[in-house]
Amino acid sequence: MQKKEKEEKKIKKNIHREKREITKQGNFILSLLGIYFIFFGYICSVYNEFISEEGIVSYEILFLNRIFFSKSTWLATILVFLIIAFMAFRENFHEYALRYTHYLIIFTFILSFFWHWMAVEFDLSLIPIFFGFIKVEGIGRFEGYLSILIVIILYYFSAFVGCAVKKEYQKYLKKKHEIHINNNLHEPPKQEVK
Repeated sequence: MQKKEKEEKKIKKNIHREKREITKQGNFILSLLGIYFIFFGYICSVYNEFISEEGIVSYEILFLNRIFFSKSTWLATILVFLIIAFMAFRENFHEYALRYTHYLIIFTFILSFFWHWMAVEFDLSLIPIFFGFIKVEGIGRFEGYLSILIVIILYYFSAFVGCAVKKEYQKYLKKKHEIHINNNLHEPPKQEVK
């Protein structure tokens, strides 16, 4: 009998651990989908109008620092901030949020190259242009590195804000719970009316 109870507890513990792992992976996958569909979808809709009007695509699509500080795509910065902060808020451990933020930075740059290759043409010479090995008119030598730096700062700042908001929210819930317990302890017992 006791052996059966121990096995049931072990099974419940394993199920709980697997649910927690699925939740962690779900937060990361949700943020990946948010970056792909919301952020790049917004950029695609803005630059789709640009492509149809001009007939050409500039290198602005590749360099995310131009997208984040452009007058026509400033909303992209807010979208990315909200996606990353939401992912960090949903994580129970801040270390996981920061690790997932690192993965999202890499994913974002891979997608920016992929999206540029799909919108224009497949061209491997974009990689040396991005890192400044090849000089192209209108693009600074260190613009790729500036883009990397800005994305890192924006993503990690968003993650830290999400973690800080989560910490404050947990303090608020704890304080609210303590007040609720104290109120219940000081209430006089209700007497039944006959």
